[in-house]
Amino acid sequence: MHADFRFSVKVPKAITHELKLSRAQALVDQFISEASGFGPKLGVVLVQLARPWSGLVNYRLYGSPRMYYSSYQPEYLKHLAQQLEAHRADGVPTFDNTAYGVATHNAFELRVTPPFSYPPPHRAPQTFAAPRGSPAR
Repeated sequence: MHADFRFSVKVPKAITHELKLSRAQALVDQFISEASGFGPKLGVVLVQLARPWSGLVNYRLYGSPRMYYSSYQPEYLKHLAQQLEAHRADGVPTFDNTAYGVATHNAFELRVTPPFSYPPPHRAPQTFAAPRGSPAR
């Protein structure tokens, strides 16, 4: 292991999402105790907070036909851009097709695909998943 290598750890969902940081002291203490085992190799501690779910349209895009691997084709991203514009969604969909590194490319393609305007105005959330078999390469 390289001398500059550091581990990053994520605070458990039980603390951030289930308890919403409230009355979580015992779990926080346990997390700190376990994470401190990395000693000087501990780098970043990631805290992902739950979003308020009133009005947000949340698209999770895992890749299709092969989950986590497939890249979405421009035709599907144009359809998605139209959906987002119609809902005037808050935020950009989450691309989880990261195995081959295509998520960032798809997110950029979506961001510049008309008629989608980034960032859209704030709204209350709904959750949608990309349909299985949606066009992907």
